[in-house]
Amino acid sequence: MTVVTMERPGLAVNQYEPQTSTITYRSSGELLITGPEHRARLAAAELAGALKCTVLITEAMPATVNVDMERAAGLEINAPIHHHSLQSLGGYMGHFDAMVSLPGGLIDNSLAKLSQLKAFDLVLDLGSSALIGNQRSPAGYFHCPDQNSLATALEELPDLVGEFSKPVYLRLNNDICAHSNSTLIGCTRCLEVCPADAISSVSGRIEVDHHLCHGVGGCASACPTGAIEHLETPPHQLLQRLREPLQQQSAAVIIRTDDNTDIAANIAEPVIQLVLEEINCAGLETWFSALAWGAPRVVIFAPDDLDETARSALQTQLGFAHAILHGLGLETTRISLLESTNADTLSQWLTSDLTPVSNASYLPDHKRREALFQAIDQLFTAGEQQAQAFGLPAGMPMGGLDINQEQCTLCMSCAGVCPTQALQSGGDSPKLLFTQHNCVQCGLCVSACPEKVLDLRSEYQLDPSVRKSQQTLNEDAPLCCGDCGKPFATQSLLRKMQEKLSGHSMFQNSNLLELCGDCRVKALMKQDSELLQ
Repeated sequence: MTVVTMERPGLAVNQYEPQTSTITYRSSGELLITGPEHRARLAAAELAGALKCTVLITEAMPATVNVDMERAAGLEINAPIHHHSLQSLGGYMGHFDAMVSLPGGLIDNSLAKLSQLKAFDLVLDLGSSALIGNQRSPAGYFHCPDQNSLATALEELPDLVGEFSKPVYLRLNNDICAHSNSTLIGCTRCLEVCPADAISSVSGRIEVDHHLCHGVGGCASACPTGAIEHLETPPHQLLQRLREPLQQQSAAVIIRTDDNTDIAANIAEPVIQLVLEEINCAGLETWFSALAWGAPRVVIFAPDDLDETARSALQTQLGFAHAILHGLGLETTRISLLESTNADTLSQWLTSDLTPVSNASYLPDHKRREALFQAIDQLFTAGEQQAQAFGLPAGMPMGGLDINQEQCTLCMSCAGVCPTQALQSGGDSPKLLFTQHNCVQCGLCVSACPEKVLDLRSEYQLDPSVRKSQQTLNEDAPLCCGDCGKPFATQSLLRKMQEKLSGHSMFQNSNLLELCGDCRVKALMKQDSELLQ
């Protein structure tokens, strides 16, 4: 059994090499405690002397008096207690603040400023429901609805004074992002899969708050253009580490996190374990590359505590994988997701009679998308599938484009917003060119088209020469100026304008539409001059 690991450091006291890209948190021990008053008073008493506490009551106490309420009532708390209504709570270690309703409708409703602080460093939320509802909580935030979680927090909180650091997990390149262009919204995949609410769209640009990011990796796996790159698990490094043992032996690949240390320990069959900090860091390109390099099967183990957003992202990617496998004529069970760590269940998957489809040795491309194309093309070449293309579910970041040529005026609005240059103009020739290999199905072209003549078509073209070549979606004869002869538009655009302006008095019995801009101005000036004579 071969074990391949990809590890990363977590939040730690700030001791790191200067060249490492890190995020730094600074805490002086200012703690905001929220929740029902009796639990907040008890926690403040427990932390007295270790942290500087401020209490905000956000929930009423139970109607029935209990032991904790009696204990809390007799405590002298050396901490301010506020009863303002909470409007919002947000931030991260060293930069938390609560917005509250203040008497008189004051605009500056920061509880930190009211407490003469720049911000709260830490938050202990004792309410029944989390005030920060992200599935991955920000550093310094503890939600403790029960006594067990509270006991853990009370032990950890006093140590969170000082300076701490964690790696910067992501790199963002907005130049190749397919999210937005010209105020139009296209791809939103990264926004949909982040469990920490660390990714946002600000004025049409994707932004990552590295203080909130947990490095889950689902955003990088879902990004169709490579605009988001996971720095701790670069895809080419992960693929290279997976390729090396597969070149030595053909074996099933198990992808798991370091939490599932007992998986496959008693499995007799040869297996290769790819161990990750986060299960979502390995996506389609990893799974299909394993199959192309000789693995008969890939089994992904979802951790038992995987949050819903990350689990949903994983299942979406799995659905895409099954669609591709089906299109290739391969069993969809070659890539499987198991959510149980039972060894017997794993044995059933590994003891099937699946044999490798391919035993390639090619080196993976550095880009996720290209590595995926490499693997799919290799599996197609090694398999028995004869079809040259197959349909895919809507939402997959690959496919074609349908066009109504009769209604298209070749205005090139679509090419102007395409983030991947899948759509391009023909230069001096009125022509719209399309390269399917580059299309990520973001939909910006569809939204930008003023004539609404474009439709996305989810499919995979198996012939690389066809997929990578420029196809002509539409072309037209140029419209040359009736005076100077310079080409300035297309014949289809002229027909469209004539149709729209057929009732306009200026263009009745006139050839103005057949003139370029300069010649049209001259013609209008001549008309005005003749009218004045």
